[in-house]
Amino acid sequence: MLRPFNLRNMRSDANEVVFLSPDFVRNNGLKVFCRNDLAFARVGDVGCSIITQDEVTISPNIIACSLKQTLNPAYAAIFFNTKFGRLQMEGAIKAVAQPTISTSLIRELRLPVISKKIQTQLQEKLETIDKLVLESRALLVCAEQALLDALGLADWRPPEPLTYMRSSKDVMAAGRFDSQYFAPAKAAAHAVLKQHGSRCLADCVRTIRELVVPGAADSPVTVRNFDLPDALLPVLDDRQPLVETDSLGSVKKRLRDGDVVISRLRSYLKEIAVVRTGSAIPAVGSSEFIVLRPKAEILSPETLAVFLRLTPAQMILAYSQDGSNHPRFAEDVLLSISVPNTVFDMDSKIAALFCTAHALRQQSQILLDRAQQAVEVAIEEGEAAGMAILA
Repeated sequence: MLRPFNLRNMRSDANEVVFLSPDFVRNNGLKVFCRNDLAFARVGDVGCSIITQDEVTISPNIIACSLKQTLNPAYAAIFFNTKFGRLQMEGAIKAVAQPTISTSLIRELRLPVISKKIQTQLQEKLETIDKLVLESRALLVCAEQALLDALGLADWRPPEPLTYMRSSKDVMAAGRFDSQYFAPAKAAAHAVLKQHGSRCLADCVRTIRELVVPGAADSPVTVRNFDLPDALLPVLDDRQPLVETDSLGSVKKRLRDGDVVISRLRSYLKEIAVVRTGSAIPAVGSSEFIVLRPKAEILSPETLAVFLRLTPAQMILAYSQDGSNHPRFAEDVLLSISVPNTVFDMDSKIAALFCTAHALRQQSQILLDRAQQAVEVAIEEGEAAGMAILA
């Protein structure tokens, strides 16, 4: 099932996608859409993407449609991300509890008909982009698997007994009464990370709490603002649009190149990313981010980001969450995680895989920008000029 944050960079990214059983989809009358259909995010940051999976259903916050071979879907997806397409969608927004665009208004959106030749070129570009993105993701999976193999945890499964007991003394000491906090799986995760020697994460990083307050005299005027869903991608970089500090609306945490951010909210989303921004424009992020700054020459930020995605680390965070609607884990829980010595030994290999993956994603972004520019130029200056950009 696709959700709005899965619609990124004009394609449906399967990162942290929700899986539903065919019986659930059928019994609840959910519609199914296919590869090359279009998906529009109808709330929040409205936008359009092409569906790249063979078969999906959608959340209520997405509107999907099939062009039924009237226009090339690659061209349509790119067009609705140009200034011409976005202006139409933003003009159709109704300001309710959050910005919303309706199905009827999406039906009224218009796009110019251009030649099949340039539409085909755009489709080929999107197919190349998709291959680069998939290769990038495969390298990140490879990095995680290499680290699990080196730790001897590739086949590790934590104990999941139906019942377990803890003394009242343990409950009082923890200040927690929920059963999941005392789950044997969490204790087992701590144990496997310590078994061959380790350092506490608190010894490897510094937590950063530098705040940017909108409207404050010492606040920067222009910043790159990163929200939690931005960390679904492994790197926060200079592609993020610039915004004025006064428009932020809430206090933000200051970020610096080389930091690692991890969302303390809903750990299962794995919103973990390395900050790779220049120093010319300050970067800030959600106050829900825990900002980790690795200590020099101890552990690279790339390897740290991969390690925090591994099952044992994720299990500790998941079983330490507090709250129902907005479950969060505490900073001290994160800092208490043990980093095995093997992780430090593997640092250069894991960081290299991560950086290669990022380079491939950057290459895909360059091609995506070129395709978008080609459509805008074709509309403004003619198709010959647009084709020249795609060549």
